[in-house]
Amino acid sequence: MRKMMSIVVVCAALTASLIGANAAQAATKTGVLRNSDTGLCIARPQQTADRALPVFTAACDDAATQKWAYSTTEQTIRPPGTGLCLSTGSSSGIFVAACDSGLLVHWEITSDGRIHQLDWGIGCVEDYRTQHLTWGPCTNDSNEVWSLTAA
Repeated sequence: MRKMMSIVVVCAALTASLIGANAAQAATKTGVLRNSDTGLCIARPQQTADRALPVFTAACDDAATQKWAYSTTEQTIRPPGTGLCLSTGSSSGIFVAACDSGLLVHWEITSDGRIHQLDWGIGCVEDYRTQHLTWGPCTNDSNEVWSLTAA
């Protein structure tokens, strides 16, 4: 009887572990972030550094520097497989930096495609086709609408 109970407990623990892993996978979406107005994708510099580096938009080309993983659980947008996060600070610039850099790293991609900055509770990522990506007050302009699509 004890052996049977041990088997049941092990099976229950394994099932819970598998369900938890599937939930975590479902909570993370990976792909490119494409602006619906400009058709450009959010990209980051290829090199790594110990400092925050600005992100920008570029023609979508399926490059590794355009891949992002959005975690609804952690509320972060990250380059897959790195310790980096999409970040912002006291300016309107958007960077890729270490997730523990002290910058603001929490984002939400809403059902209408806007990327909201959550640490301050205001602002949307905007593509003004400038050298660096920015964020500012949400204005419902089409340059604020993004889609995360599998690459």
